[in-house]
Amino acid sequence: MARRSEFRRVGIHVNVDKVDHDGPANVVDKDDVIDIPPLLPDWSSLQMDVLAVVLSFLPVRERFRAGSVCQKWRRASLDPGCWREADLRDTEEVNEEIYDQLTRAVIVRSRAHLRSLSLRFCNDGLLKYIGTHCPLLEKIKIDEMDVDDWNRQCHNMNYDFKPSIGAIKRFVQGCPQLRSLHLFVIYEREKKELSEVVRVLMSGFPHLVSLYLDVSSAYLDVSAECSSIFELPIHWKFFQIDIDDIRFMVDHIPNLEVLGLRHACVTDAALHLIGERLQCLRSLFLQFCSDGTREGIRSLKAARKDLNVTVKNRVKNGTTPINPR
Repeated sequence: MARRSEFRRVGIHVNVDKVDHDGPANVVDKDDVIDIPPLLPDWSSLQMDVLAVVLSFLPVRERFRAGSVCQKWRRASLDPGCWREADLRDTEEVNEEIYDQLTRAVIVRSRAHLRSLSLRFCNDGLLKYIGTHCPLLEKIKIDEMDVDDWNRQCHNMNYDFKPSIGAIKRFVQGCPQLRSLHLFVIYEREKKELSEVVRVLMSGFPHLVSLYLDVSSAYLDVSAECSSIFELPIHWKFFQIDIDDIRFMVDHIPNLEVLGLRHACVTDAALHLIGERLQCLRSLFLQFCSDGTREGIRSLKAARKDLNVTVKNRVKNGTTPINPR
């Protein structure tokens, strides 16, 4: 009679009897031993903090929906560890009011533990809310909409970000740990007001290591013939951030490692100032910037071999058309 197979859970290691139906059973040789890997744990065995981290890799809307799977996932979706980072730029919601509510819901669930936030819409109220409830925020990106989104969504959402000085000051006071700032702002204000905005931002975030600033003013050129309003060419006014603003910038955030400027007036003197004063700078990106010459850029590259300089769409005059289509 064949002996019962011996199962030993050390791995799992299994010894299987080889049965000869015409004779006595023989134990298999060592070479015939089958090694079965240990069973993998299922989701229910994950600790709550680990599950929260796993869910944090989901898109924002999917994180909210994950709470409907079971009670454990519900608790994990409410854990602050699930909401340390949030990117709301790719959400399908285009209604301004609902987008605002969604952003606030993310901040509430983070319980003041939010570290990184990316938005494609912001208003004064939301900016103040961020400053009040996100004391540990290290990275924020308030970016322009994609070109494809422009035609489809601009009639539903006011994407122009025109923060008031009061909202900016509240944001600066409430987020002292900020290290990365990516800001797209459309203004129709005097140069003095714009410089005040830049100075409040630069003086309030001394720990910044990454700054991408696009501050510009836009107006519609209705002189061109077009078949619909979405085909109107957009003309941007440049030269709003100038050498005085850049001088203030390098004085107050000397530890910058990455600097990006768009629609700014960056002269050769400003390039020299950046290269001389920002010794920690490793990457400089300029797009749609005016008044700089090729000689100035070459001089900067020669003086700072460690600095990666990228210049795109250099502007020679005061305005240039940008078609959003």
